[in-house]
Amino acid sequence: SVDRTRRGATGGLDLAPRVFQGEERLEVDLSGDDVDWCFADDGELLMAMEHLLPRMIRSLSGGETAVVRVDCDNFHEIREERLRSLAQRVAEEVRRRGKPRILEPMNPADRRIIHTTLADDPNVMTESEGDGYFKRIMVRPAPMPAALAPALPA
Repeated sequence: SVDRTRRGATGGLDLAPRVFQGEERLEVDLSGDDVDWCFADDGELLMAMEHLLPRMIRSLSGGETAVVRVDCDNFHEIREERLRSLAQRVAEEVRRRGKPRILEPMNPADRRIIHTTLADDPNVMTESEGDGYFKRIMVRPAPMPAALAPALPA
């Protein structure tokens, strides 16, 4: 049955996918009685699906690649707002204390949100650190322009 197939594709959870082609990627929006699972462990289920679906598509299509975004009850919008808020709070702390701050490891999409949020802030700089998929971001004070730096005695 359709219900059995749907439950099999989502690990036995009652989540129905609505799939459509977005501008830059394939969009999958999940709904159903088990949407709370989408938010568990900071969206780990959605992230796992986003990681696995492109690989499944490539395998089943003979090598065709696809970028996939899996969402559920606006999880990504809520997460992006939380990341932008985190970036602003950390930048304020770095400006106030004058010391760098290193954030927890993040995936590329989350790091991009932090970097983009702080890109126009002249008082801080961001830099990804580490190897692999999950990297940390260092937020540090931006160097002071020479014209504004205090003159050092000769």
